Amino acid sequence: MEKRWLETLMTKEAAEDFGLDVKDLIKVRRKDGTYYVYKEEVSKEAYLEAIREERKYQKRRQRMFKEMAEDGVSIIPLHEVEKMKKEDKRKNINHFYESEIENMAVKHLMLEALAEEIEKLPDFDRKLMKLVFHTDLTQRQLAEILGVSVWKINTSIKKNKEILKNNLTR
Repeated sequence: MEKRWLETLMTKEAAEDFGLDVKDLIKVRRKDGTYYVYKEEVSKEAYLEAIREERKYQKRRQRMFKEMAEDGVSIIPLHEVEKMKKEDKRKNINHFYESEIENMAVKHLMLEALAEEIEKLPDFDRKLMKLVFHTDLTQRQLAEILGVSVWKINTSIKKNKEILKNNLTR
């Protein structure tokens, strides 16, 4: 049986949350930060199934963010916030229009509010949502890491998304 390697890209914090030693992982520097690659040997069938699941997950994630945007909820990925911070340092603040500064401040506040709301979640839900927002793991990978079913991951994400949405829009 032919073996393949599945690679999972994660932050240092995510790796440490899973009890992984970052010294044993491959370090990757990208424009949006430093990540670590966790490699796992799997069969060809498992590899193809993971690729299919990843595609499904990406489509569901895009739909989720589209729905949130339609509902007026704006969530900015952490790497975008870091990018904005770096750009802010390089640019002269006098060149910004007042509305742009206000928009950036609102985005930063929303990110901080999201992080605070995630911290208020129960332990399992907090770990899950941090992984959802900080990594690009599939629901199957999340289920394996957290030791629960894919159904539990799916329902928990939906439930937590609704809780976060309600808490952030009240």
